[in-house]
Amino acid sequence: MTKPVIGVLGAAGAVGRAAVRELRALGHTGLRLGGRTVSTLRAVAEEEPAGRDEAVWADADAPDGLRAFTEGCDIVLNCVGPTYRLRATVASAAL
Repeated sequence: MTKPVIGVLGAAGAVGRAAVRELRALGHTGLRLGGRTVSTLRAVAEEEPAGRDEAVWADADAPDGLRAFTEGCDIVLNCVGPTYRLRATVASAAL
């Protein structure tokens, strides 16, 4: 059985980094890390010892980029906010 592709949107923020740490602690590697600042995402990706995480530009306010980020993901964890404004946008892109 192959592991699911997990995308973490907002992976460079405080909530996203905490989520990434927890996912790694559970044995998940090869995470797709999304956000607006690729250099910061790369720094988060480099914290994964095996070097399998992928840093991808994604902006929750840019539908095309958001769809490109979610494409191929089995699971998308939304760590961007404000949730009341963005939850439907992110969910729609992931479907």
